[in-house]
Amino acid sequence: MLVLTRSSNAGVQIGDDIEVVVLEIKGDTVKLGFSAPRSVRILRSEIAEQISSKNQNSAVRTASLDNIAFPALEATS
Repeated sequence: MLVLTRSSNAGVQIGDDIEVVVLEIKGDTVKLGFSAPRSVRILRSEIAEQISSKNQNSAVRTASLDNIAFPALEATS
């Protein structure tokens, strides 16, 4: 992990396309601005964790369903 000290309006460049700027500092709260291409998904960490957890739960349920033996359906004429 890279740890930097930045003041208000100071930024950090990530690669060629992403910039993070400190917009405001109030007490123990920091407001950040992100500039990135639309193809780059930017999520708060708690949201990313929720999505990951839901995806893992869904994968487990799908795997469980794959192991269930369904009776063969016979064509009726």
